[in-house]
Amino acid sequence: MLAIEARNLTREFTIASPEVSHSLKHTILHMLTGKYRQRVITAVNNVSLSIDSGMSYGLMGPNGAGKTTLIKMVAGILPPTRGYVKVLGFNPLRDIEALKRRVAVIVALGSNLYSELTVKENLDFYARYMGFSRRERKERIKWALEFSELEEFADTKVKKLSSGMVARLAFARSFIHDPDVILIDEALAPGDERFRRRALEFLLAKRDEGKTFMVATHDRNIAERICDVIGFMNRGVIVEEAEPSSRPTEATGSKMEITEVKLLDPATLKEVSSVKAGSLLIRVVCRANSRVESPVVGIRITDAAGSIVYGTNTWRKSIHLPPLSSGDILIVDFKQKLPLNSGFYHVTVAAHTPGSAEVFDWRERALSFRVTPTDSSSDGMLLAETEISYRVV
Repeated sequence: MLAIEARNLTREFTIASPEVSHSLKHTILHMLTGKYRQRVITAVNNVSLSIDSGMSYGLMGPNGAGKTTLIKMVAGILPPTRGYVKVLGFNPLRDIEALKRRVAVIVALGSNLYSELTVKENLDFYARYMGFSRRERKERIKWALEFSELEEFADTKVKKLSSGMVARLAFARSFIHDPDVILIDEALAPGDERFRRRALEFLLAKRDEGKTFMVATHDRNIAERICDVIGFMNRGVIVEEAEPSSRPTEATGSKMEITEVKLLDPATLKEVSSVKAGSLLIRVVCRANSRVESPVVGIRITDAAGSIVYGTNTWRKSIHLPPLSSGDILIVDFKQKLPLNSGFYHVTVAAHTPGSAEVFDWRERALSFRVTPTDSSSDGMLLAETEISYRVV
């Protein structure tokens, strides 16, 4: 089933001609008649696309490419000049009641909150608009307050919140009705770094639940993490569609393959699933299926949201591995000193030639591990040594 269908979608805007500002005559005529010369700008030009249910579709392109205008037409915020769009089979301009509990539109976080209402009142107002019962409203407001980490500010007026708090509140409120289709325009990860990571993890979980995404962003890294297909826009047209940068599949029968990845305690060399901040040892075992002249083995550690924490390989570290013959087993140990704070992390491993000219094997998230809490006095991914001094003058 198609979640979003657009056919020949076009949006034009009529604006005053720039000639007016360059001509005294035209300016005087405007002052006397109230009329400007006008011209038509085509923001989105004859765009057609089909997004299946459960698919994540990204839009990328330079400023002015038409991404926001396209998202707003799909959301029913802007009417198209020509063409049509359907969301879950409905017209977003006409079938508002049918879609309001099934679609989330996330643009300009915080712009549609009521500044004179409290945090809780804003959430209650939105939940009432969605038609939830009193019991449902109570449950969903509780979830939104916990997710946005604003429980202690529930009775504070929005106008007294910081910009980060407002963004967190708006983000949580957008998901209070658990929508099936999520439309996002440059608002993927609000708030401070810790909450941005949490929000990205949340969006990735929703994607894995089968929700449909349409995302406009300039951040290719985020787009590639969330989206199945990325459409590149320029001057109102989708000029190309492509899958995110393709990663090599887990393949056997290549010249060299990864057979085992383990996390070991550096002191005892015993296999573990969690570590404390400091040292860890990642062991990668490979088998050569034919002659390999210049093998390279690499690792990449990411956090739960997919952000890269650290990555390296033997070639970059000037470790020149010997040539391998068919049947040889290569064991590479990466002993890392990583001052990571508590959380879940993943290890991706690869076997390739120098410069990745030829990739033999690639194992995405081949290993996951947990860093146990060691410091409750700090936030973030990095466990940094901090010295604080002060003086009163």
